[in-house]
Amino acid sequence: MYNTVRPTPREDKVMAVKLSVEAYQKKKDRNIAYDANNTTRVFVRLNNKTDADILAYLDTVPNKQGLIKELLRSHMSSVGFTYTQEESE
Repeated sequence: MYNTVRPTPREDKVMAVKLSVEAYQKKKDRNIAYDANNTTRVFVRLNNKTDADILAYLDTVPNKQGLIKELLRSHMSSVGFTYTQEESE
């Protein structure tokens, strides 16, 4: 028989947490790399006083990003904008 020392239950939990933290950090790093290569952030600054109506409405919308994309695509269509790949390069 081998004379091995088994970790205590507490040591098992500590090792599991360390592995979980390492796996989480790797996933987070992959997500950051993906976002850097595949996404663009656009920020809009709204005034609390003059844009209060917009802010109040946005508070009722669960998917702000979806709403903004939908409105932009509707507007693009109404003005006759047609996307081509060359425009993005």
